[in-house]
Order: sequence, then structure tokens, then C-alpha cells
Amino acid sequence: MFVVILLSLLALNTLAQDPCVTTESSYICVDELENIYLVHRNYVERLSQNGKAYYRTSELSQGEITTFDITNPLKPFAYFRSTGKIIFFDNTLSRTSLELDLFTMGNEQIELVAGSRGDHLWFWDAGNSELIRRDEQMRKKFSSGNLAVLLKRKIRPTQMIERGENLYMLTEDAIIIFDMYGRYKTRFDVQSAAPLVYAGGRIFYAEKELVRYIKEDLVSTGLIEGNYAHLKSFQIRENKLYYLANGKFCKLEHLQFLE
Repeated sequence: MFVVILLSLLALNTLAQDPCVTTESSYICVDELENIYLVHRNYVERLSQNGKAYYRTSELSQGEITTFDITNPLKPFAYFRSTGKIIFFDNTLSRTSLELDLFTMGNEQIELVAGSRGDHLWFWDAGNSELIRRDEQMRKKFSSGNLAVLLKRKIRPTQMIERGENLYMLTEDAIIIFDMYGRYKTRFDVQSAAPLVYAGGRIFYAEKELVRYIKEDLVSTGLIEGNYAHLKSFQIRENKLYYLANGKFCKLEHLQFLE
């Protein structure tokens, strides 16, 4: 059962009074309204940027959360790779009636799932090294074909996000970019220490204590001023950086973008 929890006055003002709070969350998401999602092993909590609204799921019994996706902030979902379940929520983290069981659908090799426009979904089928886009009824719309054959290399993605006109795939040694039909566009050889972030027409990644970015033209690059060691996860909204590092969730304002 999902519950709404009223925070104490101290907790309500945590972010306003202190830019860092202790957390055991695995990674963070921030939606367009700057609601902050702290994703734990088997539950998710949400608070506004000033801490004045707070929601939390109960502990989920489907296993460890592989990905929590807020492509559609009104319909976020969690994917559990170990059980093949996709569970959908509303924007207060109340569980909806919609649930997908990939195993019963014969999709046992799906390692990653990402949201797509129009409530479609992207799937990474590790068994066939294939990127697949499906609609709400799980009908296949587009697929990449076997990328191991097409790109002549083994691919082991750790993250996928669709933003703008592109799907960005992070592997241990590259960012690979596809169009909305699953067609390969280009790749950048990087080793990001944290999941990718899209904001303001840029795709951000963490490399060697720096937060760097690639613009949507896939040519221009830059970085955020400052050093950011031990980043586990981060998000950017306008000129604010939200991040996890060393067991703390922090917010940093007034970022400077260098090109």
C-alpha cells in the first residue's frame, strides 16, 4: 500500500537550510517541475525542491529496482530486471492498475527499459543485441536489428534515455546515439562514472571529476565549472546541480557552463 507521509518541520526545510542531506539512495531523478525522486533498492521517495511535499512508495516486493523512469512525469515507472516486472505510478507515487510482466510475454532477455514519447517504451534485448520500441499494447514499432553485427562489437548498455529526437545509450566505454527509429547515428568514446543526464539541449556525463556535456548538434562540447569527485548520480535543471556523492544528496546552484 502506498502512503503520503507528512514530514516534520525540520525535514520540510532540509533542502532550504542545508544543501546536503544524508541518504542511502542509489540514484536520483528530477522532473521538469523539479520534483526530486530518490531511488532506493526497493522503494522510491519524492520531494519538491524545497522539501514541502513528500511521497513514498511502500517497499516493493519485485526485487531491486533496475531503472526508475520519469520520461512522462505523470506516469513514472520502475523496471525490475530480476522478475521482468514494469510497475507504473501516478505523480504521487501511488501504484496504478497498469503492470507489465515481460517474462510471461516471452521477453526474458530484456535488460533495460526506457520511456518514449506517446507512452511508448524502448527495450534492450540482450539476447538478440537489439533495440526495440513498442507501443502501449506492446506491439513492435521499430527495431535496430542486431547491433553487435551492425556495429561489429559487443554492446553492454547500462542506461538508455530518450530526449528530444534522440535515444542515448550509455555503455562502459561510450555514449551511443540513435534516432527515434532505432537507427544508429554516432558514438562518443567516454567512460562516465554516473548515469547520463539530459537538460537544456545538452547530454551530460561525469568523467574524471568533471561534468562534461555534448550539445544536441552532436558537435559542440563543454563542461561545468568545478570539480565533482565521487559522483554516483546527478541531475541538472537550469543552473542547478542535484547530485549524490559519498552518501549524501546535495544541491548546488549558479552553475557556470564553459564551452
